[in-house]
Amino acid sequence: MERMRPGNKGFSLVELMVTIGLFSILCLAAVPNILRFAENGHLKAATRDITTDIAVMKETAMNRGADCQITFNAGANSFVLTTPEGNTVKTLASFSQDIVITNANFFGGGPTMTFQPRGTSTNGTVILQNNRGSQATITVNITGRAYAEFNMQ
Repeated sequence: MERMRPGNKGFSLVELMVTIGLFSILCLAAVPNILRFAENGHLKAATRDITTDIAVMKETAMNRGADCQITFNAGANSFVLTTPEGNTVKTLASFSQDIVITNANFFGGGPTMTFQPRGTSTNGTVILQNNRGSQATITVNITGRAYAEFNMQ
């Protein structure tokens, strides 16, 4: 067995270059997965924001004793929260430019859901999609409860 001489400690340049090359290949393979994870994360964040707004509007209608509405505009990729105090416009561009409202349909066939003072609402769905083809479907039942289902790509 050969003993190491004091001057032969550490890695050779070839060993270092091979290690850096392998690490680079692994990083390149991981980049698409990281991008997919980030894009789908933006979709989930937008979905959480909308479901939170739905819960807040239900509570506002009950507290104020007046109807409140959320109107979705797929063309403008935004929605309007209407309370007795006024309107608030929100857009999905604050999460990511690639998230769009593909469909919003509530009872009666329109894009508007209404919350009554007793906490009930018009039932229906809102569908969001990102540029990867991942979809989030937000379903609101007549009791005003919202839940989301995801189909991630």
